[in-house]
Amino acid sequence: MHKFTPETALKVVAEYYNIPEDWVTKQCRKPKFTMPRHMGMSICYENMLPPGEIAKVFKTERTMPGYAWEKLESKCRTDEGVRKDRDKIRELLMDGRKKVIQANPSSVLSDT
Repeated sequence: MHKFTPETALKVVAEYYNIPEDWVTKQCRKPKFTMPRHMGMSICYENMLPPGEIAKVFKTERTMPGYAWEKLESKCRTDEGVRKDRDKIRELLMDGRKKVIQANPSSVLSDT
């Protein structure tokens, strides 16, 4: 099993959205860039990787991974497509029989 790192998440997210990795880390507010970036940072953050390490790989500020997680969780509550994308990316980050990542219990969506 390989170790889950922000670099792994960046690679998988870029492949999933079929865009170059440098587009994911591009400092731009267009949705075609922000959604993959938020997706990658969010998955890293929910797996308790250090925010500074995540920020370094995604070329952003240390506070952004937490913000990205909050934004994505909110979006997943209202957009089933985003929720399905997140789940598919989580599956891609699995290695064989053991999961590389596991959702943080606080990320489970509620009906409230």
